[in-house]
Amino acid sequence: MEKEHSDLFTNETERQLYYIEKLNAVLKEKEALLGRKVTCHVTTFGCQMNARDSEKLLGILKNAGFLETDDEENADFVIFNTCTVRDNANQRVYGRLGALKSVVKKNPDKKIALCGCMMQENSVIEKLRKSYGFVNLIFGTHNLFKFAELCYRMYEEGDKSKPIVVFGSFQNLLGTAETGGIKPKNEFIHATNWDMVIFDEYHFGAWRENANKLFENIDEESDAAFDPEKYQESEAGDAIN
Repeated sequence: MEKEHSDLFTNETERQLYYIEKLNAVLKEKEALLGRKVTCHVTTFGCQMNARDSEKLLGILKNAGFLETDDEENADFVIFNTCTVRDNANQRVYGRLGALKSVVKKNPDKKIALCGCMMQENSVIEKLRKSYGFVNLIFGTHNLFKFAELCYRMYEEGDKSKPIVVFGSFQNLLGTAETGGIKPKNEFIHATNWDMVIFDEYHFGAWRENANKLFENIDEESDAAFDPEKYQESEAGDAIN
């Protein structure tokens, strides 16, 4: 039986090691079809902290069975670890994505992931949705520790036509405006038929208290009984919402 529920893992490390094994099994199937190892390439934009994070991401990929390559164009899986310290870095990311657009058309099986602090800006997510729809996985710095799980879900559950998007906070992205309703800058989240959206459960309690009016048919009795602190103690760190 697969360990798909948080109560079957004693900690987050155990959970991610489990998904590394699952991803490794997926890669072995692809290796058999390709007749070679599945390759990956990580490009880092920005600061030294990003460089350290990229080393961690690459280590996870290697443990899962990927073979590192310097050939970004021909790599099976490309990861851009981004930074927002300078606008020039953002433009470099868009430029590299533009160059890969024709490559993806020729090779639809190629996977592209974007991570880092640039991916925590709503305007960036909307631009990626509109202009770079071929990206498969988007996640911010708060979700780096779930990289193995996100990669597995990308390969096994994702629809190539729509990315898996990991937002950092329920409250920031689904919170209500002062006048009521969804904040204008977040309307695109609701208007888009995402293939998969994964939220950081850390802010779940605050979000539920402040934004539950966005949802219809709320069970007021069960909602009143909800204890955010108890939820965080039992679920935080393991739950995927």
